[in-house]
Amino acid sequence: MAEQQLIDYIQKARQANQGDEQSRALLIKNGWTDAEVNDAILALPKTQSQPEPAEIKPQVQSQPQITSQPETKIETKVVSQPEHKPQTQQTQAKPQFQAKPAQTNFPKQRKNSHLLLNLFLVLIILAIIGGIGYFFLTQQSLVKSLLNNFSTTASSVKTSVTQKVNTVTNQNTATPTALSAAKLTSAPADFDASKITVAGFNKTGDKMAYCAQSKTTNKISCYLNDQILGNPYTFKPYWIGFSPDNQRVVFLYIDPSSKQYFTYENGVEGQRYDGPINAPKFSDDSKNFLYVVTGKDTKNFVVLNGTPYAAHDKIYGVPVFSSDGKYLLYGARDGQDFSWVADPIQ
Repeated sequence: MAEQQLIDYIQKARQANQGDEQSRALLIKNGWTDAEVNDAILALPKTQSQPEPAEIKPQVQSQPQITSQPETKIETKVVSQPEHKPQTQQTQAKPQFQAKPAQTNFPKQRKNSHLLLNLFLVLIILAIIGGIGYFFLTQQSLVKSLLNNFSTTASSVKTSVTQKVNTVTNQNTATPTALSAAKLTSAPADFDASKITVAGFNKTGDKMAYCAQSKTTNKISCYLNDQILGNPYTFKPYWIGFSPDNQRVVFLYIDPSSKQYFTYENGVEGQRYDGPINAPKFSDDSKNFLYVVTGKDTKNFVVLNGTPYAAHDKIYGVPVFSSDGKYLLYGARDGQDFSWVADPIQ
């Protein structure tokens, strides 16, 4: 790519009527290569001939001789015409010339700088080679120890990788466990199975809880597989959940008449709230059960094992249990403040 300082110089030389070949010779003389000068010339548009001066009619006196001074102007005198003819005036074109660029304005020479840079690089390379050689000559025992350690480590890594590859290969080639559809239960004949709108399955896939409506009495009863759990209400739950150990089954209800929300577990009704119950969750050890309540004042609070915690303007996400099982963790907002809350588990 042509350098801008060469392009600027050749452009100014053309404006001063200096030919490209003359510019090429002067530039090469001052340290630039023929290829660099060619790139700069090709980057400029081709030169065009200077405009011809306008023709001078007989009534205009001869123009003064043009000197080599810059900014020389050509003036034209107007000769008065006879009275019966209108007086006309013609203006001669005024070409402007610039002095040729001084030869001291050439782009700066670069040969010396290239030579010094190459010499500096050679010295650096020689210093690096000398340092490496000195290190190997004076620290032979250390080098041998490093090579031995590297060889031992490489061998250990190779053995470990080979064992892991063989393990994965054996796992991939092992016969997979056959999975198939298995019927868990059937709704009683006197119940309309098509009207079951809520159901829950445990993680092991062998238990199902659901509620169905009687075809004759319209009574809603809840079942765990074939075992009847009963339902003391005339309305059905909107969520059913199993604990990880399959020993607890919790139902969430909304009373259509009072618009209150509550839990129901093992025949025991929990506290009723005027706002929705969301984000129900069991702990991994099945000992704790939590959910988030939105009160009438739109504030959120967590209820853990029936005990409500402090209310916040907003609770984000589903609360989680800490790894040591001692805290309940969740994000909350109060006004303009956001907090990471850690409530101790009682």
